[in-house]
Amino acid sequence: MSSAAHPAIQLPAMLAQRACDVLSGKIPPVTPRDAATVMLLRPMADGADTPSLQVYMLRRRPTMAFAPGAFVFPGGSVDPRDAEIEVEWAGPDAAEWGRMIDAPAELARALVCAAVRETFEESGVLLAGPAADTVVADTRGDDWEADRQALLDRSVSLAGLLRRYRAETPVFEEMRRRQALERGLPLATVLRGHRGSVTLSMLLTWMLTAAIVVVILMLPALMPKLFGITPVAALRSR
Repeated sequence: MSSAAHPAIQLPAMLAQRACDVLSGKIPPVTPRDAATVMLLRPMADGADTPSLQVYMLRRRPTMAFAPGAFVFPGGSVDPRDAEIEVEWAGPDAAEWGRMIDAPAELARALVCAAVRETFEESGVLLAGPAADTVVADTRGDDWEADRQALLDRSVSLAGLLRRYRAETPVFEEMRRRQALERGLPLATVLRGHRGSVTLSMLLTWMLTAAIVVVILMLPALMPKLFGITPVAALRSR
């Protein structure tokens, strides 16, 4: 193939020099770390005939040691606490994620949680919500910013943050109510909270059933008087 089909990629001088030093053995290669990244996409409403997407990216500070000024997706290294099993999520479980990315279930759990945590830390988008098909719509408040900073300084883990919000924040009230209902039998819950109404409905049901049975039993005797039907015909209709 010609070089025109694969144009050369111009690397920053510092990055190119570092790559050459690693390849020549002057410096040891960096030990790889488990990390995760997320691409945030949304449809672009530009009126074009061909559907298009917008991609959210960050630009690294020029003073950073690694890839200064580069455009990157939100993401970063796994924190040991990202593997805490208290974190719940919708969709494939940790084992299924592990099969998709060829990793043990424990590592897959940590990578998924790291992706959620890093995305919130770097962009303010929290990929968590009270239901399987929702996420927190607005994280611009001071309380959310304090939580983001707590994740950045590692004073709280992702599991700790979500656990606290499930207990204290109205946004997770619906999730908590559903889980409480699932833990108890629905029938027992209804009987405890609506005993009077249940008793009344049962009495009315018994009365209606008894009335229907009485009417059915009395039909052979009533039909000759009301409609002039012979007893033999009335018994046959019964």
